Amino acid sequence: MLRKISSVFGKGHIQLKSVYTNATPKAFVSSCKHMMDGPEICAVPGKVLMDEKVELQIKGLKSGAAVTVKSFLEEKGMKFGAYAHFIANSNGEVNTATSPSLGGSYKGTDAMGLYWSMIPEPGQRNGLRLMKKDVTTPYNVHISLLSGHIDPYSPNNSKVQVPVAETNIERLYMADNVERIPVREGALRGALFVPKGPGTFPGVMDLFGSAGGLIEHRAALLASRGFAVLALAYFAYEDLPDTFLDVDLTYFKEGAEWLSHHPSVTPGGIGVIGTSKGAEIALLMGIHFPQVIKAVVNVSGAAYHVFQAMKFGDEIVQVVDQDLTKLTECEDGLCFKNIFPKEIKEECIIKVELIEAPLLLFFGEDDPSFDAPQSAQIFSKRLHCCGHKDYEIHVYDGAGHLIEPPYAPHCKGSYHKFLGTNMAWGGDAQPHIKAEVHHWKRTLEFFRKHLSAPVFSRL
Repeated sequence: MLRKISSVFGKGHIQLKSVYTNATPKAFVSSCKHMMDGPEICAVPGKVLMDEKVELQIKGLKSGAAVTVKSFLEEKGMKFGAYAHFIANSNGEVNTATSPSLGGSYKGTDAMGLYWSMIPEPGQRNGLRLMKKDVTTPYNVHISLLSGHIDPYSPNNSKVQVPVAETNIERLYMADNVERIPVREGALRGALFVPKGPGTFPGVMDLFGSAGGLIEHRAALLASRGFAVLALAYFAYEDLPDTFLDVDLTYFKEGAEWLSHHPSVTPGGIGVIGTSKGAEIALLMGIHFPQVIKAVVNVSGAAYHVFQAMKFGDEIVQVVDQDLTKLTECEDGLCFKNIFPKEIKEECIIKVELIEAPLLLFFGEDDPSFDAPQSAQIFSKRLHCCGHKDYEIHVYDGAGHLIEPPYAPHCKGSYHKFLGTNMAWGGDAQPHIKAEVHHWKRTLEFFRKHLSAPVFSRL
């Protein structure tokens, strides 16, 4: 279930709604491999952007045959995999887009189940998160077809399983017709992703949270959809400050002005998208820099300032009180949700009602980092009371903190380098991926509407 709190043209209301979006695949480009005179497995398409669907078409089986399909990828020494059990139809065929998985890493009919249900393979450390570091290279996913319904990860399964058919899929964040340009302009550090070709493209700044460094995968994918996107680092990267405490909001103003004046960017202002602490910064940019910020997307950002204060010139942005004695640890890592007060002081609340630009805000109901439904209600009340004319707030049941572009493996917890331990992210895999599909569709539609972006997708 998706709960949608929305106000369009000043009409605030709360509406219950179920949402699941099936994207239509592009023209099929398949990748097929099979054993001589045996079953054949084809990936359609064989090369695809991360947010696009792939279906596996298996032929040449006996009617009613039981088979296991396994997915596997290795990235920077990390190994992830998933598997699903199928029964061939009367024609001896299985199609992952139409045939239900009867068991394994997921159940039910889902063309992308073998990707989002991937988990770290046994024998690796806890807290692994699959996140693309080098977006100029694809994920190479290996697909193997095994005879019978087996659990390839079971300690009781000592027999080596020889695949009866295999294929490979390339999944990319960055399309071939997108250029990555390192950014070292004055104090600014980051990477600019621009579609190749004539003309200009709507500009978007992309910000992430308290992990620091430079995170590029969303920016690369947005650029693959027709935007000129600046992935902006703001601490713990190259010669930037080591900690967030030394970050000044004027840095982001410089970044926004630089991007808005870039020759590849359509004049008239830019959009900004942020996750977690980056979402907080995105909202502050909407408040303080209305001349350049024309659309704001908040992903899992609280309605109040959390953890670390921020400077804005001589002003210090105050953070909410935190009771660290209420910090808890669950199976997946630290949970911060209970350290914040039930009643938030007015001076700590982000004055979202001062933002003139259209707003799109996403929250996961199962976010262990803060009380997401509370933040959604705070924002909804303030925006409704001020008569803001264009905002949407989505709270997703069963979703966690890391609401990302869809079809990457769901991560319930991972190692946080500044905490020195694992941090819980929450969410259950199936409702979380549904939330990601919907959130990504709305994000693209939102930026296209308010930044006049063309529909664009090309490998």
